[in-house]
Amino acid sequence: MRAALAAAQALVLPSFAEGLPVVAMEAMAAGRPVIGTLIAPAGTGDAGNQLAGAAR
Repeated sequence: MRAALAAAQALVLPSFAEGLPVVAMEAMAAGRPVIGTLIAPAGTGDAGNQLAGAAR
């Protein structure tokens, strides 16, 4: 995993459901930016079709 993160410019983590994304923490520890999708709280019916951090 370290070699893959060292070769990467960023980590893209698209997901509809994620508990604790360890791979995102590993990428941040390696100094790589992480791009993820916004995940809505369970039961809201919002699939989170916006980028995390984007203005609503």
